[in-house]
Amino acid sequence: MHLSNEQIEDVKVWIRSGKSLATVQNLLREEYKIAMTYMEVRFLVDDLGVVADIVEETVTKAEEEPADEPASPDLAQEEAPELAQAETPELLEPDDNAEYAEIIE
Repeated sequence: MHLSNEQIEDVKVWIRSGKSLATVQNLLREEYKIAMTYMEVRFLVDDLGVVADIVEETVTKAEEEPADEPASPDLAQEEAPELAQAETPELLEPDDNAEYAEIIE
């Protein structure tokens, strides 16, 4: 499928403006009466190199956003001090487990 330079520029503008491949597929059909499958539009956009522009833009935005700082281990103790200071449960004496000893053996 051959597209004119005008059509190619329109596809680039649509993709750079954030339109999905399905939307580009619909726009090509509505505005230029060009029927393309989703996969054909995907290959077209890839061949035009527009996908790389989107990826670079996403990476740039990700670098600009501050990263969340990981929670410190002390934070868990501050939020739940009763868990940090909880006593260990008492262990049962061997005599208390006599009836279970028979099952285990």
